[in-house]
Amino acid sequence: MKKLMTFIGLCVIFGSVIYLDSSTNLLLDDFRTSVLYPYAPEDVKAEITEEVDAQVRDTEANSLIPTLQLIFENEEEIEGYIVETYREYEIYKDEKGNKIKQVPTSHFEYIRYKK
Repeated sequence: MKKLMTFIGLCVIFGSVIYLDSSTNLLLDDFRTSVLYPYAPEDVKAEITEEVDAQVRDTEANSLIPTLQLIFENEEEIEGYIVETYREYEIYKDEKGNKIKQVPTSHFEYIRYKK
């Protein structure tokens, strides 16, 4: 009987702690938003929205998978050979196929032709 009462008591205590913890988190979320933006005018809210949109666009651009492409960089004559230099670039494109950004890598390819 003592073990049963102890078990029920522990269940009541854990249940109360879990309930109080969840309601405290909800209150803290409301408090944080009211402290950060208590009476923000519409123009401030618009600026905040623009900043958030810009951050979302940046994370979307960073989450895109780049395609690798070799791009011609230089041609020179060395010891009777013509040497073409190509550099590899990471090309980021949006859904429509427009190039968003182009990032050079440290990979080079050299093609040598006899003159």
